Amino acid sequence: MRSIVLGALSIGVATALATACGSGSSGPAGPAGAAGPAGAEGPSGPAGPSGASGPAGANADGGPGGGATTDSSVNQVGPVVTATLSAHAQIGLASAPVPLALAGKTTAQLEQIGQGAYIVSTQAACPDCHSKTPAPKDYLAGGVVIPIGPNMDVVSRNLTPDPGTGLKDTVGQYVQATRNGTDTLNGNSALIVHPWQYERWMGTDDLEAIYSYLRVIPAISNTYAQDMKPQAPGETFPGIYNEGAVVRPLPPEVDSMEASIPDPNHILRGTAVDPLNVAPPTDPEQAALFGRGSYLVNAVIGCAACHTHPDRDYTSATQAVNTGSFLAGGTVFASGSLAPLVGVVRSTSANLTGNNSGFFNGPNISFQVFLAAMEQGIHADDPVPDGGVARPLAWPMPWTEFRNMGVDDLEAIYTYLRYVAVNAPTTGASDQEAQLAARYCTAANNCNPGETCNTATNECVGAPCTVDTDCDTCQTCSSGVCAAPAANSACVLTAEQL
Repeated sequence: MRSIVLGALSIGVATALATACGSGSSGPAGPAGAAGPAGAEGPSGPAGPSGASGPAGANADGGPGGGATTDSSVNQVGPVVTATLSAHAQIGLASAPVPLALAGKTTAQLEQIGQGAYIVSTQAACPDCHSKTPAPKDYLAGGVVIPIGPNMDVVSRNLTPDPGTGLKDTVGQYVQATRNGTDTLNGNSALIVHPWQYERWMGTDDLEAIYSYLRVIPAISNTYAQDMKPQAPGETFPGIYNEGAVVRPLPPEVDSMEASIPDPNHILRGTAVDPLNVAPPTDPEQAALFGRGSYLVNAVIGCAACHTHPDRDYTSATQAVNTGSFLAGGTVFASGSLAPLVGVVRSTSANLTGNNSGFFNGPNISFQVFLAAMEQGIHADDPVPDGGVARPLAWPMPWTEFRNMGVDDLEAIYTYLRYVAVNAPTTGASDQEAQLAARYCTAANNCNPGETCNTATNECVGAPCTVDTDCDTCQTCSSGVCAAPAANSACVLTAEQL
């Protein structure tokens, strides 16, 4: 969920959040029987006609020059690719839920597409807003109507390469729209809902990788209504990071000769876009994990959009991040019509960095606990009663997407969040324990023993309590039991609607 504020307007937005099979490129690998002589290290040039390459694929390591293309199929899922692709690119290609048009792509192109697939499928949660139904039917074809206020809404765009209704931006326009937040298809007004305020800080190579992936997914024709939204200009990309506690230069991406300047894993960029004025770890390995984790948290995933309340001052010149409550949770989400599906009526984002109540300052926190949360969707830090099950992560946390990230990236995220929680924790009034999710019900047997179902709001009530925080989101403790919130409850009225 991303909370976007335009003036006095509060806008709710959904977050939003394996390796490839095979052994090598098929290239012109030659007849199956001849694969042995071409296998080890030899060049693939005299390998024979490419038409017979299929049977030879298992043995075609490609040697120094043979890994140039994929096999000859037009569309494929989990394509047979060379082992020279990075682990993240292989995860991305293998996790794509639709066939991809990869025929004839070079290894460099496959790497770029795979990196884009990795970001879209495991980190950015793009399908949450841009797919009306689970893949593959409407994958990234847009048309999801997102209410933003009385008589106003925005409609997610069709990102597929359909020539009539799909993404029409060039790669340069796509990067520009993300960096400046300019809606080129709507009179150059500001994008609303799309989390460009976070994604603008991504490396140009990652933005171009996302675009490359969007060009090879299936084209889907999908016509829908235009946005009904306030018109406002976008922002000019500043070229410096200027929305945190201090202004920092961004690491240059090219030199004076337009040659690329390496920033492996965007560690330098991630360190630059950390909103807090906290010195990174002195240990080089930990500093690298910190930088990569900051890049993912603050530029790619945008964790503060859900876990900081409010996440930004959208009326300020730089749309500054709320550093005083950074990642301390407290944003309330209302599921609306999704309640029967997700089993939750309302939820509150978790406090991650609070000095007293933050998850990453808890007594039982370790990388193993965090990994279990991301991979299994459970609170592995909570004690589990005999015969019981671990408490699940509350909707809308997109752990089912995050679970597909590489363990290296999950470790980087953990390192960054744990370091911030310990060295720059949120304190004071923002450091509060979040209420648990209000559970959906239609009858008392959907609730815990001793509880009842408030059928007016379809939520379980009646649990014993001492204070409001003992109850579920927006509920109050009344006469020692949890009661459903009043219709005019501020907590309910200000909840982000999904």
